[in-house]
Amino acid sequence: MGAMRRLLLPAALVVAAVAALAVLRSSWSERDERAGRAARSRVDLPARGGSGDRGAGSEESTRQDGSADAPQSRVRGTVTGPMGVLWGARVVAFRAGSGEILAETHTNPDGGYTMDLEPEVPHDLAVEPSDLTGLLPWRREAVTVRPGEDLTVDAALAAGAVVRGRFIDENGEPAAGIVVRVVAEDPARPGSSSPASRAAALAKSNREGRFLLRGLQPARYVLDVLDPSWMFPKPVSVLADGRDVDLVVVPCFQIELVVKDIETGDPVPAFTVRATSGDLVLLEAAGRDGEFSTRIRWPGQLPPGERLQAARRTFLDVAAPGFQPRIPLSGGPDRVAWMVPIREQNTTIHVLFDNGDPYFGELLVNIRSQASGAACAVRFVRDPGTGAFRGALPWGDWEVGIIPLGAYRTGGYTAEARTGPGLEASIPLTLPGGGTIVFTPPAGVDRTTAYLCLIQEEREDLGEGTSVRVARVERTFAVSREGTRVQGIPPGTYDIGVPRSVEIVPGQFVTMAAWVRRITIDARSVEEIRLPE
Repeated sequence: MGAMRRLLLPAALVVAAVAALAVLRSSWSERDERAGRAARSRVDLPARGGSGDRGAGSEESTRQDGSADAPQSRVRGTVTGPMGVLWGARVVAFRAGSGEILAETHTNPDGGYTMDLEPEVPHDLAVEPSDLTGLLPWRREAVTVRPGEDLTVDAALAAGAVVRGRFIDENGEPAAGIVVRVVAEDPARPGSSSPASRAAALAKSNREGRFLLRGLQPARYVLDVLDPSWMFPKPVSVLADGRDVDLVVVPCFQIELVVKDIETGDPVPAFTVRATSGDLVLLEAAGRDGEFSTRIRWPGQLPPGERLQAARRTFLDVAAPGFQPRIPLSGGPDRVAWMVPIREQNTTIHVLFDNGDPYFGELLVNIRSQASGAACAVRFVRDPGTGAFRGALPWGDWEVGIIPLGAYRTGGYTAEARTGPGLEASIPLTLPGGGTIVFTPPAGVDRTTAYLCLIQEEREDLGEGTSVRVARVERTFAVSREGTRVQGIPPGTYDIGVPRSVEIVPGQFVTMAAWVRRITIDARSVEEIRLPE
């Protein structure tokens, strides 16, 4: 008896499930019948706007104005491709000769569609397949239905051409994860995209670097890498004929720059950009209407994780007619270059040390508008006759930060200035006094770096009785070919050194590759030091 119960229990569950499914199907049928009766008996409703799309598989669609007159004028049909019917294809009715959408829907699982159309109004019908199908869009123009007509318009979509291939780097290795798009080539400018065209297809390379762009018209296309970390060494144009192509990509980084007038906030109409890294010129190009965007190829290998650092090691010189030369910007995305209009010199900064010594170094002035917050830096020039520094500030009220690049202490000096037509500003600045060191680079070296270290050394045993010297960096100084003078060094004993690494910041303990000498500075010392090769 127990065995019989165990046999009957699963059977009872199956019967119950079948009954529940039948009830559910019945409720679905009743709901659909009620919806059909409501649709057939509906009256005019207020306009709701929107596209009228009732979702994928919809058998009806509402006109854009939301109205439904009786008898209704409709267009219906079936959308097919080379492999059969298409489910989910977008069907749109435009007002003829325009881009105004009057009705739209999507095909159902059988490829069918139905749309209500306004009678006696010419429509352009379009079918837009999913990008995954690789099929070409379909269009028929000037379709008109009569009042009460149920017009059948079928659409047979053709397979599009393809562009396929592989992305490789300069070593021939696959480049994975690169997003590329194709845009129709401009016949009048081979290798350039047509200004009016939009992206025809998108693709992303797999682990083997392979990509496939489908659904294209048989034509020539320009390829564009959307990944800002990669670029083509030169413009790439391909024919959509299905043949495999190997395309070389090289590492790069993106530069985005906005150039504005600091007085007015208006975009600068024309300017030039020169990108450099050390003595290497990476780019020289022109920009217009205050905007500049480009990719810069980095020479040699550049791992993806180092591309932002490469951008930061790049400096941008921006120049424009009618504006002062500005201090180079560090590279990277989303930079704003505020330009200072050329004015007569209207600001004087008097710089002296507290021991009465004159200051001979460069003077950099950071200015920030009290009205807009716009900020930039300008250089002031020393007048040999008076010893004062003169420069031209834009007109307005400014917060001024003064940076004496040739002084031991360069920061913390602030003031305010107001300039305008016929208005002069005068700023006194007193620096803490001290000794002076004049650094000279090795013969044949245009630029290097000297490191001034406090006597706070350690010894690291390297085995066999050898050791190296480690010290804490106090200050760093860029040494030019002409030599660099550093003034206002506090009295004390220092080690002068050349480090093993160039990525050093003050306060860091470093191992020195070469020690130049140990010196003692007092308030009036002047030391001349030539750095080793």
